[in-house]
Amino acid sequence: MKKLVLASIMLLTVLSIQAQSDVYLKINHLLGADPFAFNTDTETADGEEVKFRRLEYYISQIALVHDGGQITKVNDTWLLVNAGSSTNVLLGNFAITSLEEIRFAVGIEPTVNHKDPSAYAPSHPLAPKSPSMHWGWEAGYRFVALEGSAGPMRNQNMEIHSLGDVNYKQIKIATAGSTSGSDLTIELNADYQETLAGIVTKDGLIVHAENFEGADLMTNFQTKVFTSSEGNASALFVNAPVALAARLYPNPSANVSTLQLENSAAVQAIVVYNQQGQEVLRVTTPAANTPLEVNTPGIYFIQALGTEQNYTLIKWVVTH
Repeated sequence: MKKLVLASIMLLTVLSIQAQSDVYLKINHLLGADPFAFNTDTETADGEEVKFRRLEYYISQIALVHDGGQITKVNDTWLLVNAGSSTNVLLGNFAITSLEEIRFAVGIEPTVNHKDPSAYAPSHPLAPKSPSMHWGWEAGYRFVALEGSAGPMRNQNMEIHSLGDVNYKQIKIATAGSTSGSDLTIELNADYQETLAGIVTKDGLIVHAENFEGADLMTNFQTKVFTSSEGNASALFVNAPVALAARLYPNPSANVSTLQLENSAAVQAIVVYNQQGQEVLRVTTPAANTPLEVNTPGIYFIQALGTEQNYTLIKWVVTH
């Protein structure tokens, strides 16, 4: 009997070991069907003449869906992708038998986006870079930095830097990956001709923003640029915000109110936006009773950023 139990334990151990895989993310950088290269005459998806001289972007909040819908998060991982360099990154060692989907976002999640870059080691993707990938504490990181030239002679300056929490959305791509021994590789194709779909470039443009062409560029990254090696397209994956178990008092108020949170442990940050969608206040260590103060009368919206999801907005009226 003891031998049978021991054999069973050994078998379970072997199966467990076999289920562990080194998981890699490989991105093939492309211009249509051709390999990507800087300073190459190419076209946008709409046929406009362009030439890229810089293309960098962040990837974050990677999650793997596998084995009947199980979700494994690749925690504390941010990738700064340069389209001119090969990308084949070890994400970690995970117990995955059958991969179904990869999820990730282009950009930096709101709970990290407004932290101090100098707090990271120089080699960290979020540390200060040259050329810079950061736009200041309030705006946060450049999610995408695209630069080049455009027009029939490709002599018009083209520069789009996309940023802003509003543009942060997770995407999902169905893929089974490919295995080699115990390694599992998730291979994605990134067609950068699609980055400028719907964006008029022929007269040149310079945009550093979370709206206008800055938002259009982010939408293209989220819905058009990436496909799996099997040819599966990307799709937006946005967790619907849930109701915030909180009370704001007084409301309306002169300039100070208190946000009472039922479960402050599940909240990583409190953000206050004005009617234009601009962030005017952020509290990164919210308590059960968090005081909020703004000095300009108007209508504001308060949102809690959670560890697993964001919460619905609370309207706040500041009278004077």
